[in-house]
Amino acid sequence: GFGYPSAYCTQFLPSGLYYDQLIAGPLAIKDRVTFGGIFIYLGITERHGTEADRTGFPNCINELTTAIRNDVGVPDLPMLINDYEVEGTGEFRVGGAVANAIMPQIAKIPTTVVNSALVSAEDLGMQDNHHFNLDGHRVWVQRALATMQEKGWFPWTQE
Repeated sequence: GFGYPSAYCTQFLPSGLYYDQLIAGPLAIKDRVTFGGIFIYLGITERHGTEADRTGFPNCINELTTAIRNDVGVPDLPMLINDYEVEGTGEFRVGGAVANAIMPQIAKIPTTVVNSALVSAEDLGMQDNHHFNLDGHRVWVQRALATMQEKGWFPWTQE
């Protein structure tokens, strides 16, 4: 895994600040593992970018997912991304400017990115106004894995 605080999607693209760091780990193990999926936690951070960053979010996620899939050699690798953090408060509350700007863009991802799904962030534990706490992360991962199983994205378990 790789993350960077307050970074937004375009900064993770191959032409961006963080792609080389993001892809270094997967490339180091590329021929020794079976990749199961790409998990992305982005969306709220798009508020730090431009309007083009926000409205281009689904296409950016598609570009990022495609680059990762190509680099690890798995063109249909599932991608799961968090839906809007609906338990956020203050400036991140549903109905606020941040939510209103990005929620419609997040909703477009499953129709923009092939082999992708949104993972609900509803009723997840929060440690502050927009970050999941440890239990929130655990439940999110359980939901992501359940989604993968429902969609048949566990090819190593099929007979």
